[in-house]
Amino acid sequence: MSQKDKKEKRASRKSRRQAETRKSLLDAARKVFAVTGLTSATIAQITETADLGFGTFYLHFASKEELYLAVLKEGFAELDKELKQILDEARESQYSGNEIIEIVIAIFFRFARENRDLFQVGFAGLDAGMQIGISLRKQYADWFSELLKEIHPVEIPESQLELLSTSIVAMVSRTAVWWMQQKEESEPDFLSLEQAIAVVSRFAIAGLTDFYSISN
Repeated sequence: MSQKDKKEKRASRKSRRQAETRKSLLDAARKVFAVTGLTSATIAQITETADLGFGTFYLHFASKEELYLAVLKEGFAELDKELKQILDEARESQYSGNEIIEIVIAIFFRFARENRDLFQVGFAGLDAGMQIGISLRKQYADWFSELLKEIHPVEIPESQLELLSTSIVAMVSRTAVWWMQQKEESEPDFLSLEQAIAVVSRFAIAGLTDFYSISN
């Protein structure tokens, strides 16, 4: 093996280790932030959870706030991808308006189930992180506004559309958090994922149908 090949191999190994360490910090931060919130969380808690040295943290992030933002940005990338796809499908009229609303709500709830820690960090609204959670909800409210324009091509004032979209996203995100905080599945009054999606979908669809029938 040439010196050049050896150098490239060492560089590749180092890059791989750095990526693995960064991922360990992100995974640990999700767990810590979900329990304590941003303000109460400490870098020591995060590095201990990741089983890494304290100083290692600063090789990857300048502060816990920077890490918090990275957790949300990278964690919600998959949700953003799914929502972009459904908006494209709405533009191609592959589904009815009501079907799209139910699909979107199902996407949110299933994402919450599969990413409990992350969803708690983004939407539970703990202390200083709440401001970031508000920004996250606004991002999805803006997206929902675009969706409503596609499935309900009725001219309504932008302020009303913004309020409507914000209300729906807040309702869906908060009910998803509530669902995750339910009792154990063995309890007789446990609400399954599919039941929760059905109930929230019916509520959202009925409200939207009534709103747009009045607006026509």
